[in-house]
Amino acid sequence: MHAGGGHNHHMGSESFAVPIPVEGWLRSYEVELTDGAGRPLPRAMLHHLNLLAPGERELFTPIMRRVGAAGQETGRVAAPPGIGYPLQRGDTLLITVMLHDPTGVRVETAAARVRMRYAPATTRAPMLSVYPFYMDVLMRPGARSFDLPPGRTEKSWEGRPAVAGRILGMGGHLHKHAVLLRFEDVTAGRVIWEARPQVDAEGNVVAMPVRNLVWRLGVPLRTEHDYRLTAIYDNPTGHTIPGGGMGALGGIFVP
Repeated sequence: MHAGGGHNHHMGSESFAVPIPVEGWLRSYEVELTDGAGRPLPRAMLHHLNLLAPGERELFTPIMRRVGAAGQETGRVAAPPGIGYPLQRGDTLLITVMLHDPTGVRVETAAARVRMRYAPATTRAPMLSVYPFYMDVLMRPGARSFDLPPGRTEKSWEGRPAVAGRILGMGGHLHKHAVLLRFEDVTAGRVIWEARPQVDAEGNVVAMPVRNLVWRLGVPLRTEHDYRLTAIYDNPTGHTIPGGGMGALGGIFVP
């Protein structure tokens, strides 16, 4: 791939269908970026990577289930001990990745490697099967990003889960100049989670908090309740940033 200069310039995207050769539980995953010689590339080049399960639906909308996701701020993602996403031999995971060039560095070849660790079905330790869920502030087919005009911008989406359950953990994804990501139970009038990104001096998101709710046996999700996800940005540049905003939430739940 060739990288050009400019803000939000996309190098390109690829999709790969990966057959699952084992049975057990997915326990963790992490993403590495390298060039053609195997040298590490800047993490900022990862716009996003998704792990999708064809044939399975999402919790809040009838779209393909997102098993996992990563952006430039995402490190290793691991489930707490004794918890995992069930894997069946012969199932397929669809991996989609988009790289971009925020640095202006020319890259001839770039590779994204996903390392997934699992507990085999023969493990003697008891395992709890959990399922991922995904929301973003647009929840529409196609692009998940939106333009950022100067100043403050709020984007939100509301929906109801298809099944009841308990949320055991959550994390989020935001872009440059983000201020806050909020997830709330609108029906109950209660904020479930608020996350402020860790940013550098230029406003780039370098890390996002992760909320572990296993210790309190999770937070209930009810099919008769409305839930809202809100992303808040503050663009100080004085001009509109095309496609500069995004707000996404990912988590695990037990039906």
